[in-house]
Amino acid sequence: MNQWRIGAVLLALFLFIAGTVSAQDASTNGLITVQSAYSVAETVSRLQTTLADRGLTVVTTINHTANAQNVEQELAPTQVIVFGNPNLGTPLMQNQQTTGLDLPQKFLVWEDANGVNVTYNDPQYLADPTD
Repeated sequence: MNQWRIGAVLLALFLFIAGTVSAQDASTNGLITVQSAYSVAETVSRLQTTLADRGLTVVTTINHTANAQNVEQELAPTQVIVFGNPNLGTPLMQNQQTTGLDLPQKFLVWEDANGVNVTYNDPQYLADPTD
């Protein structure tokens, strides 16, 4: 099924930007987190380029840190990349229409005391959250 194809695309992206998968539990709430060897800005740039190279559309990028600064608040570097491809997302919604709430897919790129991380929804979990 196409969720495996999406998962393979996401894994390839992370191997490109990160090299290692974090030890965080991928089954918790359907989230997967990997560590990046690069800054938030470089990770976002690499992901945007790789997504486009793989035929996925980057819909928008949201810079939460800049938005926090606009209201005179502080936030560690945090950005969201919103991306998708109807050829991949439509079968997921055909399988379970409420998956549309989580599509298009998103990468959360964030920094904490341990480094830069990328978190995303596990496509398998989105396709069947009862697994």
